[in-house]
Order: sequence, then C-alpha cells, then structure tokens
Amino acid sequence: MIKIKDINISLEKDLFSKPDHNGESIYFLDKELQELYTGILIETSGDIMIWWSEYIDGVQNGVEKVFNNEGQLEQISKCKYNMHVGISKEYNEFNNLIFVGIKWNNGYVKELY
Repeated sequence: MIKIKDINISLEKDLFSKPDHNGESIYFLDKELQELYTGILIETSGDIMIWWSEYIDGVQNGVEKVFNNEGQLEQISKCKYNMHVGISKEYNEFNNLIFVGIKWNNGYVKELY
C-alpha cells in the first residue's frame, strides 16, 4: 500500500488535491480547496520511504528525493512550481553518483554520465 503523509505533524492528516495545468497535484488542507498546504510530504511503501518532497503554497518547491525499494537514495532534484529545474543527481545501489543533469521545465538541458 502506498500512502502520502504530512510529516510536519505526528498524526496522519488527509490532504486534498486538484491538478495544476500540467496535471501535477496542488495540495490543500481543506475540502473546499482554499487553504494551500506548506510542508514536507513523504510517500512510503510499508515502512520504506520511496519519495520525499518540499511543498510551498500547495506545489512542489524545493528538494525532491526518490528512493529505491530498499530505501536508498536514488535521485535528488530541485523543483519549482511543480516542475523539475536545476541540477538533478542520480545514484546507484552503492551510493555512487552515476548521473548529473540540468533540468528545465521537467526536461534535460544537459546530461553527464
């Protein structure tokens, strides 16, 4: 089972969402979709974290981390307004850096393996 949690509070709290113009989620604290969420969200599969991201005013703004099935860091990227921008790094199962790319609006501008 996959679950998204607000880790700013000790108890799980339901968040409400609607898609932005790119189909990515904008998160709200209320059913009326008026109060935008600010904080950190994580996605887990069982006890293993598979995704972690910072949100400001309902959208991804800040760092996003993706983990593999064993909970090891696989990718770290920068997001702004629900889009990947800036440097993105990928790691192998031995935690060695294997890829660096520069992203703009979710697409790679430059890649280095």
